[in-house]
Amino acid sequence: MRKVGKEGEMKRFIFLAVGVFLLSLFSQNVYAVTIKFDPNDLIDLYPATYGDEDAYGENKATQVNARELYPYPSGPAYTTFYDPANPPTQPDYYNTYLNWRDGLSAGEGIKSFSTVISYIANSEWGAKLVCPDSGTDISAFSDTESKWTVTVSTLSTGNYSISWSATSSDYYLRPGGEDIGEFSFTGDFYWDVDENGYDADDILVEPGDILRTIFIAFPGNLNFDDEGWGTRVPADPAFAGEDAELFYGVLDAQAIPEASTFIMYIMGIFSLFFPFFRRP
Repeated sequence: MRKVGKEGEMKRFIFLAVGVFLLSLFSQNVYAVTIKFDPNDLIDLYPATYGDEDAYGENKATQVNARELYPYPSGPAYTTFYDPANPPTQPDYYNTYLNWRDGLSAGEGIKSFSTVISYIANSEWGAKLVCPDSGTDISAFSDTESKWTVTVSTLSTGNYSISWSATSSDYYLRPGGEDIGEFSFTGDFYWDVDENGYDADDILVEPGDILRTIFIAFPGNLNFDDEGWGTRVPADPAFAGEDAELFYGVLDAQAIPEASTFIMYIMGIFSLFFPFFRRP
């Protein structure tokens, strides 16, 4: 009888193990990956040279770390990229952006920024990350909830805005500012293979993939005055003060397994081998 009991118990363990393992695989398809990035990189990093990746001229899509700032609603735009097909005056054009950046002091900087996840990628900035236009469930996180909060909003079918906001001016993004940890967002994401929006040919993003994502600080989310320009020249008089400018930036972010999926996957593996570690 004891032997039969052990066999029955073994069968139950195997049944449970297979169930948990299959559930972990299923959850991998429902919640594909988490996209993780360092928000300080938005302001701390910028290319030291213009680069020459594009045979037709440098542009936002080919820049590794493109940035753009301009007085809203009219330009001119000041950037960290250079387009020889329509060349601005260098180095003044480039230096105006860096002059603004280096002039940010305590209590100034980017106080809120967003990324938009859509079924149509922003190809101008080299982005190819898209999500299905229905049935998408996106969540977002901040390592420092007491310093930065995060919200996910549905803009329209297939469009989701993820916004991170500083709780105090002490935590605004600026050169030399406080390291605020890592931010992330999770969901079902795809590579826009044909660059024509999400369709059946697109490939599911997998852990380990590097994705190019655009971030935007809308008017009212940049805080600075026109007296703190850095040592570079020129300083553009069009910047009359704070809260009237747009900021765009791109980061290469890494896809990692979604946390609960990873835990369930480990549980599934463990449950398969658990019976072999039990005492006879």
